[in-house]
Amino acid sequence: MRKSIGKVYHAGGRMPWGEGAVARGTFVFLSGTTGRDPETDLCPPSMGEQTLMCWDRIKESLEKVGTSCKNIVQRVTYVTDMDEWFSHGLLFQNRWMAKNCPELLDDEPGSALIGVTRLALREMKVEIMVVAVIPE
Repeated sequence: MRKSIGKVYHAGGRMPWGEGAVARGTFVFLSGTTGRDPETDLCPPSMGEQTLMCWDRIKESLEKVGTSCKNIVQRVTYVTDMDEWFSHGLLFQNRWMAKNCPELLDDEPGSALIGVTRLALREMKVEIMVVAVIPE
């Protein structure tokens, strides 16, 4: 059984990917979440600010389906600049986690960091994909 979490829109048009899905009732596969503000359709200029936006949106999406960030079991982070990630993005991510979900700092899920030349929109600098469980 699979249930879609939601559709993704940009500049008034539907994108050919979804926000994520719940599969088999216990796993949530959250598609790559970006730092694009869904209200304004704009990305903040820095990787750090985009990282905060990613995590706020991940938290919101997971809570919509009955789970939370502490139940993340896998994380894949895509970045367009490794140097900026280690000097800026990672710092912002760790601050967000310390405030919102310290469990992720204490017991890190399986993770990968992947450098890419570009994401879906030119101004995007970071995209985070997670898999979480829904507690019984």
